[in-house]
Amino acid sequence: MPLVGPATAIGPFSTTSTVLYTAPTAYQRDLVLTNGGTATVYVGSFTAVTAVTGLAIPSGQQLVLQGSTESVWGITSAGTATMYVGQGSVVSVI
Repeated sequence: MPLVGPATAIGPFSTTSTVLYTAPTAYQRDLVLTNGGTATVYVGSFTAVTAVTGLAIPSGQQLVLQGSTESVWGITSAGTATMYVGQGSVVSVI
């Protein structure tokens, strides 16, 4: 998915839950999360995200969240990762 602007690099981080994104109140675009690290990243909408409760994003893969998103947290079960967070060019919520 094309991004509207440059993606923001978050990391490197590892086994500590890290905030990846906090939505502004005027959120109008899809959120694109790209795993640029070597470890799988597990993401969720709360600070205590774990490998058991989060959605897995393997190395080099993306997750696109459509609609409003308040916050996204990430963690790895082992190793380190860097996530790239950007807004997609498709407007899902008007």
